[in-house]
Amino acid sequence: MMIRRRWRKNLKSATAVAVLVLCAASAFLFLGQKAAAQNTVTTSATEVVLPPVAVGTVTVAPPTTGPVVGSGETSPTAPPAIEGPLLPIETGVAPVREIDEGAALNIFADPAVAQKLLFGGKKFLYDAKGRPDPMVIPWVRTEIVLRERINQAQAYIKEADGAQDVETKRSRYIQALEEFDQVVKADPTSILGKDARVQSEKIRALLDKLPPKGVVLTPTPTKPPELPPWIPANTKAILFDQSPKHDHRVLVGDEVLRVGSAVSKYPEAKIIEISREAVVYEYMKTRFNIKVEIELTRE
Repeated sequence: MMIRRRWRKNLKSATAVAVLVLCAASAFLFLGQKAAAQNTVTTSATEVVLPPVAVGTVTVAPPTTGPVVGSGETSPTAPPAIEGPLLPIETGVAPVREIDEGAALNIFADPAVAQKLLFGGKKFLYDAKGRPDPMVIPWVRTEIVLRERINQAQAYIKEADGAQDVETKRSRYIQALEEFDQVVKADPTSILGKDARVQSEKIRALLDKLPPKGVVLTPTPTKPPELPPWIPANTKAILFDQSPKHDHRVLVGDEVLRVGSAVSKYPEAKIIEISREAVVYEYMKTRFNIKVEIELTRE
């Protein structure tokens, strides 16, 4: 009986000691965590000290307390323009973080800079250096070249027709023939090629008709134009108007015509003037005075 009482007493003592040990350990652990938190805050607040750094148009200011926070302020003034073809971008220390970078630079904010960038440079001129332009469609270019050759050949023919010297005629006809032959060689089946072939045959015929070398052609006198005989034969009478209107008329065939009218049968002949005794016609840039015997007067 004494043994059981002594054992129970020892068990109670051991339990009390264990409880005391656990309480003491919990107290020490709580105090240690609080001290660690206080040491961490104090260290971060005192050790981080950064001077202000200017990055382009963005300024990063040091924090007063707590962790580092970057605050960006954009300058209201535009960056100065740089002379020359370079873009007006300021140089400076590159920011480390993306958040520290400023907004995108608008190079067209300044009208003077935009004017210089868009219209200040030299104009671009394409220099083919003898090669065909790669931007031109081949068949379109071929047609343009053929038409240019035909126009050049026609200019040679016109110059040959007006030349008085035989050798000048011969030379110009040969040059025109060479242009037409180039057109036929380049595209013989097209409309331009067929027309050039016909023109070449005509030029060869003209060359065969030219006199030998050393012969000078004498210009043949051109016959002056003549008024068609029907007009003077049918200019029958003049109706002379004595009123202030002076609306004179003439009877030509079955028509009564005024000044400025054309003869219906010969539209090239126009009446230029009507007097008491004659009518003036203009035909092929030449004037003809036709006298009229019959005069009718109107008051």
